[in-house]
Amino acid sequence: MTGKVIDYDKMDIQGEKIELDVEGKYSTQAMTDQVIEFCTQLLIDGSKFDEEKRENVFDLIYQYIKTNHRILYSPISNLIYTWFDKESSKTAEKKLATMTANLQYVSSYIETEKYKQRLKSVQGSKNEEKYYYDTEKAILKIWDHVNLAQQQYRTLKQSEDEYKDKFNRSISPIKDELELKVKEVTKKIDDIYSQLLTIVGIFTALAFLLFGGLTSLGNIFNNTQLPILKLIIIGCIWGIGILNTVFVFLFCIEKITNLDFGNSKKNKYPIFRKYLIVWWSDFFLLSMVALSSWAYYIQNRKILNWFENICKTQPQIATILGFVIIILLICLMGKILYRKTKACHIDE
Repeated sequence: MTGKVIDYDKMDIQGEKIELDVEGKYSTQAMTDQVIEFCTQLLIDGSKFDEEKRENVFDLIYQYIKTNHRILYSPISNLIYTWFDKESSKTAEKKLATMTANLQYVSSYIETEKYKQRLKSVQGSKNEEKYYYDTEKAILKIWDHVNLAQQQYRTLKQSEDEYKDKFNRSISPIKDELELKVKEVTKKIDDIYSQLLTIVGIFTALAFLLFGGLTSLGNIFNNTQLPILKLIIIGCIWGIGILNTVFVFLFCIEKITNLDFGNSKKNKYPIFRKYLIVWWSDFFLLSMVALSSWAYYIQNRKILNWFENICKTQPQIATILGFVIIILLICLMGKILYRKTKACHIDE
């Protein structure tokens, strides 16, 4: 092959590359021209592709094999791709059909008596006989490559719309997965914001309770002139106010953040069932207020003189009886609370 190579180690002053002539055995341009020549002959209409033209194409391929010993398939592929790119699909398909049919005609020429006589005439020369056999193989390979190039073009060729559709189909699962991940991340971020807001709300409520409530409670108990029952009454009323204020605040946070701080997450339960601890706390404090108020009233009216007389005359019985009554009341209240709590867990 005659051509030019570039020696990058030898540069002139201007930095231009120096080209050196190198002699080779094969010329790719000449080989390409020969391939195009017999491919052009194969495009003759089938009705005009008689035995003479078949023999002519065979001779062209034979001379090509004899000279070059190998086939360049790229010119055949480029020729077929050019037909599909520059001409209509119908015209390209027609040319391919003509070429394929004519190759089969050339292949059938090998079975004729005329060809067999030619083959006998060169049996004394091994090289010539080998060229004939190589030509037979080359015809089959060319026919196979024409079909392969046609199939490759049909498979790989895509219009812009086809490419977009294929791309969308390929990317659709990944896109759906990414959208799902984005939704999950967004939901987690929203949950984090909700939890953060809840935590801030809880700490705000605790701040109200600790700093505001304890200050007011301290002011109440600093008044040493008040009787103990009166202090208990005022302290319980203060506790009811603080407890319900915190509850209302947390209830509002629950509605804003869609978080649940109740003992049950089932919305079908009424508010009294859902927030048992709040209502039991209110019940306990109200009971303390009622008992303390009644005790304070009795003390002021001096109605308990008979009880004081019993305690003075029988102190041992009064002491034991007082402890027993208190323990029984504690046990009774604990049993009631235990049953209520257990019933809630069973329902859930």
